[in-house]
Amino acid sequence: MVRKGTVGTKTADVITLSRTSLCQAEGALRSTGTLLVITPRPTSGTPTHLCTPADDMALRRDGDAA
Repeated sequence: MVRKGTVGTKTADVITLSRTSLCQAEGALRSTGTLLVITPRPTSGTPTHLCTPADDMALRRDGDAA
């Protein structure tokens, strides 16, 4: 889920699921524009050792040109 916010605030809840893990993270908004850049930080997971910090995520808002 992504919410409105300003740069530096928590704006996203990120869930990552694989065959071997389920990880949850909070995402802070890093930059705005055509692409929203989110920096996730792990908050919980099973097993915890597989839930490491991920790279930044770039999201395009619905309706923005490619």
